[in-house]
Amino acid sequence: MPRKEHKKLYVIGIIIVAGLFIAGLASFTLFGARFISYFEYHYDDSLYSTPNHRKLKDSDSSKGTFFSIYGYSVRLPWINVLNEIDTAHLAGLVFESGQVFQVHHPAKVVDWYTELNKYENNFIIQKLIKAFGPGCCSTNYDIVSLILNASPEDLSLFQSVVKSEAIRILMTYKAMYVSENPKKLFYYETGRLKAFQVGVPAENDTIKLIIFPDNMTELIVDIHTGKEKLRQEQVDQVVSTFKRE
Repeated sequence: MPRKEHKKLYVIGIIIVAGLFIAGLASFTLFGARFISYFEYHYDDSLYSTPNHRKLKDSDSSKGTFFSIYGYSVRLPWINVLNEIDTAHLAGLVFESGQVFQVHHPAKVVDWYTELNKYENNFIIQKLIKAFGPGCCSTNYDIVSLILNASPEDLSLFQSVVKSEAIRILMTYKAMYVSENPKKLFYYETGRLKAFQVGVPAENDTIKLIIFPDNMTELIVDIHTGKEKLRQEQVDQVVSTFKRE
């Protein structure tokens, strides 16, 4: 083969290899983020649950133990307080029945709206807005609702990179609210507040309540079961009697 022809074939080969590399890079750009997101969260069962609406039953607010902290009050459905919890991060009561009720200090709870609107985090909220619209992150309640309603089922290998990256962000945040064990989620709306419940007494020893007395204030409440098994109607009483003083 003439030297000139050999050189020509060599150049054509280089062009083909370069073309394949560029095509591969473009394919990874288009599908890489979706592929990573899809398989990173696809097998995490704890992230699949999304909140179902729960209607509160009427509770007798005259029974139980009155508890007041951080400018809020609640009528707890247990009596005979054994100990009080009072630390820099938590306040609550321990009952002789073994039930533990504790409220996280409001200043220690993540203020999503403030954090995501900081200069160094603004790119995150912009990704969420591009994926879900300008109203998705207007308040702390909107952001937490977006987080808890996200699921690996929302991920697809054929969705936009913008949507895939946004859902991946939400999955990371959702893991902060749910443990490794799959849990059922509920949401409540009353005249005084909105709330989410993570876990159910029949399946979980600890129930987390995420309470919003207003759309910008998030409160975290943990209820631990004791030797007397926690019941859902007791959780309902906590939500229905919780109020700002």
